Amino acid sequence: MVLEKQKIFSSVPTVVVIRDFCHVTSTRMIQLRPDCTYSNTLLADIAASKLWRNVLLYYDTTYRSLCLTNLLMQLSLNSVSTRMVKTNNYAGPLEYLPYIDRHSPDGIFVLTATDTMEDIISQDSEIYLSDATKVMLEIFSEVVISKNIKALEPMDCRQKSLPSNRTHAMEVFKTFQQNHVMNYSEYQICSTENSLTDSWKYMGNWSKDNGISLVTSRLFGNEFIDFNNATLKVAALPLDPFVFFNIDDNNQTTYSGFCIDILDQLALKFNFNYEIVSPADNAYGSLEDDGTWNGMVGMVMSNDADFAAGPFTITSARESVIDFTTTYMEEGIGILTMRPKEEENKEYKMFKPLSVTVWVMIGVAIVIVGVLVYVNNRYSPVIPVTKPEDNEPQQNPPKLSSSMWNVYGYFVEQGGDERPRSLSGRLILSVWWMFTILMLATYTANLAAYLTVTIIDSPINSLEELANHADIRPLIFSGSNLQTLFKTAKSSVYGQIWSKMSGMPIVKDIDTTLSYVRTNEYAFLSDFSLLEYIMLQDCQTYAMADEKFNNAGFGFVLEENSPYLNAFNLAILKMNEAGLIEKWRKQWWSLSDDCTSSDRTGSAQSLGLDSIVGLYYVYFGVVGLAVFAFLIELICSRKIVQRWISVQVTKLNAVKTMLINRLINRDSDVVTLVK
Repeated sequence: MVLEKQKIFSSVPTVVVIRDFCHVTSTRMIQLRPDCTYSNTLLADIAASKLWRNVLLYYDTTYRSLCLTNLLMQLSLNSVSTRMVKTNNYAGPLEYLPYIDRHSPDGIFVLTATDTMEDIISQDSEIYLSDATKVMLEIFSEVVISKNIKALEPMDCRQKSLPSNRTHAMEVFKTFQQNHVMNYSEYQICSTENSLTDSWKYMGNWSKDNGISLVTSRLFGNEFIDFNNATLKVAALPLDPFVFFNIDDNNQTTYSGFCIDILDQLALKFNFNYEIVSPADNAYGSLEDDGTWNGMVGMVMSNDADFAAGPFTITSARESVIDFTTTYMEEGIGILTMRPKEEENKEYKMFKPLSVTVWVMIGVAIVIVGVLVYVNNRYSPVIPVTKPEDNEPQQNPPKLSSSMWNVYGYFVEQGGDERPRSLSGRLILSVWWMFTILMLATYTANLAAYLTVTIIDSPINSLEELANHADIRPLIFSGSNLQTLFKTAKSSVYGQIWSKMSGMPIVKDIDTTLSYVRTNEYAFLSDFSLLEYIMLQDCQTYAMADEKFNNAGFGFVLEENSPYLNAFNLAILKMNEAGLIEKWRKQWWSLSDDCTSSDRTGSAQSLGLDSIVGLYYVYFGVVGLAVFAFLIELICSRKIVQRWISVQVTKLNAVKTMLINRLINRDSDVVTLVK
């Protein structure tokens, strides 16, 4: 580059950063450019680390022939054969394809001057230019201090000799060393990632002294194509309906389920077989107190499994030590409990708006009011007791049974046969009528609610209700992400749940967990889809809370910086777009729910026969009692009639005998007189 005129006059060395060989010779010009020997060694080390034996090299005139010769030599020392293709007037990506198809190289080196490569490689020039600026500052400082220069003397371009201070500056520049900046070179190795966005990822660095130093054993982010029919170890645990372990008659285990369908599709696409392995602790993976991870997450971290398949909840704690695939299902945490029992003796539901005590008090009130009305009618002086006329039938005096019957008729709004005439009697009945109206209105209102709404005892509909429930405790899988969530949460509700888990039984399989739930002492907290599947299998036994919390996604677990993470992500995205995920979900959650949430929350339902059959029981019971009373009355009346007839016959016989005796006596008297 061209410097300012005053610097030229001061004999300051001109610094030029170029890549091509500069044919301009000058004793006052120093060229600073990367040594191609270092970059060639870097490329040779990359080929050796990847065990490449056949390399295709694209180059153009920007790469010097001496550097190209040096690169070929270093590659040959590593037993790497090279095919060279000169790419002048590069037209586009299609120019690569014939050579790649023809030679099938293990790797490709592109040493061209395309715009993209110039932008990336220009970082080297900036480094060297920055180093050169530091060099110039140091040189000027040393020259000015050592020579005590106060001002620069003007210089004639035609003079052949340099002033002493200018000559000293050249000597200082040639001998300058600062942390070996003039003879030290280091390269950063970056790789393009096979993702939805084009990006560069730092993979490591290379230096002359240390060689290649990679972040991971993987050099290129887009090198994964498939597994070439390899057999992978996949960690999994049985959990309906995600993973089923099916053992046939020959003691052979086969696998099925929602996650197995996804796994089979991945195996088909990426050409691999798999062997299912399970952790000894039967845990999905949570952080232990000593900082290690248990379960399937720990297996993937320790390379005991290539990856893990199952409903792994994506959390920040797990993400810090492993990689998750993209979400294949959005999920929240639900609460599974025993379905609360409905009220007993449902057939007598129409009597439950009023308690047994109230019904008894109503009966007592009818008796008491009936007695009061009877006494008032019988002994009140207002009621005249007159003798009937000769042509009028005699009135019967008031009876207690009749008074009670009338009071009962008033209560059921059917009226009565008699009305009191005294003020006291009317006061008694007026208050009784008011009592009847209020009592019937209360009963009618409560009856409508009781007959149309199913009453459930204490349903749990939220996490807060579970935290405040006195009899039911929370239960989770040991080693699950929920254990870490509640243990480390700062929320007051989560803290209450964690405190209620003290002494919680250790459960790691679904059968043991459900056995605790059926005792009606525990509520099982887990993924909503799992609990939904359990409830659909036995909806008469289990019920779910209305609330979902801690919404998160499900993904498979891969090792950190896995080379096939992006490939798996893209494949799962395509499964979602093709509708396969939704198809499999409907397949495994296809059972109908006979027990809806309304059964446990108390919403309105159609009135069934079981709710009113008790009324029929009472009615037919009373009818039966009436028939029995009728039979007794019939039998008794017959006996009474027979007795009455017998008495009447006896009386008639007595009268007949008396008349006959009289006639006989009369005849005797007549005979006597005649004599």
